[in-house]
Amino acid sequence: APDGAIYVVAHIPYQESPNTSQATILRGTANGNARTWSVFAQSVPYPRSNTYFDHEWSGIVASPDGKHVYVNCGSRTDHGEVQTAGGQYPGARENALTARVLRLPTDGATPLAIPNDETELTNKGWVFARGTRN
Repeated sequence: APDGAIYVVAHIPYQESPNTSQATILRGTANGNARTWSVFAQSVPYPRSNTYFDHEWSGIVASPDGKHVYVNCGSRTDHGEVQTAGGQYPGARENALTARVLRLPTDGATPLAIPNDETELTNKGWVFARGTRN
């Protein structure tokens, strides 16, 4: 980011459920010759498909003005078909935390709690693009 911060996104398998993921975004802030790392944002646990099509969260970039971070939320299906994870998620296709790019503000209180709720994400202005794969 313009202020020297570095953002890193990680997918962490949710221990309580092997077919669930959770995304964590870390921010490294310059502190002399070192960095101080903190959790910038974290998603709630969300359903995986338990197939080769779980693309997880990847790719992150700060906007040129440093006011936002854009992060890719990979798809959980091949082309939007039902993927039940062996019946754990009946009728599940993509959800509010998959197949999209989020635009998160960098100037608010952190860590940001990222919900798996389409209406809430939209109302916060965090949805930048829908329908992406990986």
